[in-house]
Amino acid sequence: MKKNYRNLFCLIAISLFTFFGCKKDVISDAGYDYVDDNHAYIKVISAAPYYASSIGVTDSIDVYQAGSKLTGASIGYGGLFPYSINPTSTNINNLYSQATIGKQNLFLLYADSSSRIIYNMNFEGGKYYTFLLTDSLNSTDNSKRMVLTDDWSTVTSDTNQFKIRFVNAVSKDSAISQTAVDLYSANDGVIFSNQSQFTSTSFAAANYLSKNDTFYVTRTVSDQTLPLSKRTVLAKLIVPTQSFTVSGLVSKRVYTFYYYGNGTIASGAKARTLGYYINQ
Repeated sequence: MKKNYRNLFCLIAISLFTFFGCKKDVISDAGYDYVDDNHAYIKVISAAPYYASSIGVTDSIDVYQAGSKLTGASIGYGGLFPYSINPTSTNINNLYSQATIGKQNLFLLYADSSSRIIYNMNFEGGKYYTFLLTDSLNSTDNSKRMVLTDDWSTVTSDTNQFKIRFVNAVSKDSAISQTAVDLYSANDGVIFSNQSQFTSTSFAAANYLSKNDTFYVTRTVSDQTLPLSKRTVLAKLIVPTQSFTVSGLVSKRVYTFYYYGNGTIASGAKARTLGYYINQ
């Protein structure tokens, strides 16, 4: 993580509401800004571009635990559960859904009731988990299915900082011999480097300063000092200042940037994309 990294801000409100602002998740979807050791907390991100079509169903997912349905409205591709409402609010709601601790089965049910994905989990009390769905849902390796423990230790109280991590969850990649990518800031250069497919960085503190920025996923190069103009850009995310009424990235929060979709195509609904979500 680059030590002097700063200048992250917000996606405009329409990006948030387009994907998940209209959902009405009504069960177990309250937000949690504290740790309750009697429960675990889960988030589900739908980032598998072709899994549903490969089994002949639509991208419509519901989440169950211990026989209870957690989702209200189903999750479509690019959506998440639970959704966040106002990222700039001091009281963000619906960041994680409450889950029962101990050995539990978490089910993802696609549109066809017979198309069920099972995660055999041992949820720890007070822990946060993200299920970032990829086309490797049938794998027995939870790392390829992108089951992430969201361990950011503490939320910084410093108004000049926030925390960030980067996940390479792309389901396909156009490179033959080298598939690692970097997360690159137009303002500050390389933030995270050499991130291979189906891997995640740890959370790291970043400096916060009011200035526009654009973030790029680029192919990893041997010389990390190379400017953007000499890199292969795979995806980008424009992050404007906080002048918008509802914006995404603010100080004292925790975020995950993730690269997902079909890495072999640059346009279309399932194309390679850089997104983010709020952890805390």
